[in-house]
Amino acid sequence: MRTRTPRLAADARRSQILDATLRVVARDGYSGLTMEVIAKEAGGDPHAALRDLRRPRLAAARRRRRG
Repeated sequence: MRTRTPRLAADARRSQILDATLRVVARDGYSGLTMEVIAKEAGGDPHAALRDLRRPRLAAARRRRRG
């Protein structure tokens, strides 16, 4: 049976993903950058990583549209 790791707060998860992104770029260069590689480096699922990164941008876009 697989045990679940505790869920991180959104800001902590975003920081974890961005730190992993910097490590991948430093190690593999920009051409090696994919969501799958970043998620693996961050220790998570690529779909969850993308969702966690998109949330703040979507919220900002909604605020801009409202005026």
